[in-house]
Amino acid sequence: MFSFIKDYYQHLLAPNEAINDSKEYRRLILVRFILGVTASLLLFFSFIHTFVLVEPSKVVALIDFLGALATAFALINLKTVQKIDQAAFIGTTSLLLFFISFVYLNQNDSFGLIWTIFFPIIALTINTTHRGLIFSLLFLIATSVISFQGIGEWQNGIWDLKSFLRLNVALSMIILIMYIHEVAMDKAQKYEQDSLSVLEELSLNDALTGIANRRRINNLLDNEYERAQRYQTPFSIVLFDIDHFKKINDTYGHLVGDNTLKKLSKLVNETIRKTEIVGRWGGEEFILILPETNINSGFLVAEKIRKIISKTKFKDLRDSLTCSFGVSEYQQGFSLDELIEQADQALYKAKENGRNMVTVYGHKEYNVE
Repeated sequence: MFSFIKDYYQHLLAPNEAINDSKEYRRLILVRFILGVTASLLLFFSFIHTFVLVEPSKVVALIDFLGALATAFALINLKTVQKIDQAAFIGTTSLLLFFISFVYLNQNDSFGLIWTIFFPIIALTINTTHRGLIFSLLFLIATSVISFQGIGEWQNGIWDLKSFLRLNVALSMIILIMYIHEVAMDKAQKYEQDSLSVLEELSLNDALTGIANRRRINNLLDNEYERAQRYQTPFSIVLFDIDHFKKINDTYGHLVGDNTLKKLSKLVNETIRKTEIVGRWGGEEFILILPETNINSGFLVAEKIRKIISKTKFKDLRDSLTCSFGVSEYQQGFSLDELIEQADQALYKAKENGRNMVTVYGHKEYNVE
């Protein structure tokens, strides 16, 4: 017996579902548990109302039995397709019918109405906040109507207006408290997710320029390299840096140098296509990732950017800003490090030959000024 309970407990809490959201995982655990308990409870009461009570109620027994079947179906469906909202809706509906029947039949026998406090807690915990509130209000209305009709009649007149108010005010307070709790959790979770998104953005983008940093670029290069290997598609990279950037810092100061890096990054980012990525490779050096782009097209992209930069007036700089570019294309059998090394060699050639030009690795005819 104890081993069965232990196995069930471990299975229930096994964190093997692909759900990263903390509240959703809590819902999953609670829905599983509540559906299992509800199915067992409804089946038990169906048996009681059919075979045990002196005055059996076949209608209530049928309602309980159908509720048990529906809840069991929701539990099985949850395991196979993991639709938490659907399972929670079925389970809560079954519990709603059960508790309304319980209030109607049990009345105030043996202080049995104390069990009604569990329904809004369950409804607001396992459902979405809005749907849980609707379920809770429906239950409050039904309970209020039934208990109001029982004034002066339930328990031989013991049930009075004060009893009615105590029950329904208590239910209303529980609904309000649970609703505020769930809303607060929703907002706290949204704030946490927003904060994580900001942190993720900061971890993947360069702090100064706002474009992709080295870490993000490495991930994108790995992905593009794997895609090119798998589908035999071309892609090119471009390494470029600012000509005589040290002179800019020495002449105008590092603040002007930083502003120049910012404006250049923005300019390039606005020039390239959405499928292309620009990142800061280090210092004044940048990298372009050009998916599904061969060496010829890669040269044209780099040349277009070179011309735009040389024609753009940069604030605080007396002279025009120029950049040198090195282009390489992925080839079957070459590693990613070799691809980057080829682009670096092409960039070195461009600087060696006078700067402000695009050099394509292995193509002298594309050594354009």
